[in-house]
Amino acid sequence: MNAIRRQAPGRGRECRPGPFSVRGKLLRLVWGFCLCLAVCSPVRTEASAQPAQEDLPGLDRGPLPEIVWSGLRPGLELGLAPLSAKGEGDACCVFLRFAPRLFSFGLYMASADGAAHSLRGWAEKGDLLAGINAGMYLPDQLTSIGLMRTRGHVNNGRPGSRLGGFFVSDPGERGLPPADILEHDVEGWESRLNRYGQAVQNYRLINGRGRILWPEGGQAHSIAAVGKDRQGRILFILGQQPLPAATFARLLKRFPLDLGPVLYVEGGAQAGLFVRETGRGAMPSRPGASSHAQGDGVIHVWKGRLDLLRTRGNPDAPLPNIIGVRALGKR
Repeated sequence: MNAIRRQAPGRGRECRPGPFSVRGKLLRLVWGFCLCLAVCSPVRTEASAQPAQEDLPGLDRGPLPEIVWSGLRPGLELGLAPLSAKGEGDACCVFLRFAPRLFSFGLYMASADGAAHSLRGWAEKGDLLAGINAGMYLPDQLTSIGLMRTRGHVNNGRPGSRLGGFFVSDPGERGLPPADILEHDVEGWESRLNRYGQAVQNYRLINGRGRILWPEGGQAHSIAAVGKDRQGRILFILGQQPLPAATFARLLKRFPLDLGPVLYVEGGAQAGLFVRETGRGAMPSRPGASSHAQGDGVIHVWKGRLDLLRTRGNPDAPLPNIIGVRALGKR
């Protein structure tokens, strides 16, 4: 912190030069020259503005890393982008991109199940294809900070007034997207919310118009997020490299993802996601993941990093609430 400059004892108000003194004339000339430079300099347009590399602390200088996509099954892609500073291991930005018409998205809650499970535990118990944190929760280690409900169970029935986005699934009528993100300031959101059987509410990181809603600064930490692109595909996202949330949002906007709204669902070592690979092409391991063989496939679990040590979070740590995914037709 900058030290506060104190006034010397016994000294009155600071003496400023008069506008017509020699010193005052020199100051006016300097100010005039600076003003001329400011007016005559070319203006940087918004379209050409790019975040400086220094805005992404902990990352190597140079171009943004490329997302390498792998097709795991029809309608599901895994994207990995190396995102770590030198000496900090194999931290990645992890993306799971779903065509929602081919999958079923559900809320899995310890308040309904009777116990919290690790990501791998939820995967095994629910025979899930993929999953991510459903959102932050209260000190009781069960209750979501915002609305969270399914047709058969209510975890929190009170919407949070400051939480601007809802991830919804299980539509009650034809013509609605199988999974969607609704925004509190978009007309008609309430009637659409009531037409979905499952909903969980969170803070927005980026709104549907591309505006970053998170304030600048704050602590650097790993971040889990759920988003939607302009084609209606759902994205599960994990940034393992600890970054301030607004910086992470700028990073997401730089990737060629064509993003719509993005919800912040968890931060720090608790943030994580998993995906199950099956069949002959299943990879035994993936960068940055804790991988375990199971049946005819492999479950890959990515967790956030601890803020200070940049070491991986515990993949066996229990989580009370997740968004889980099944392939359609699988019960």
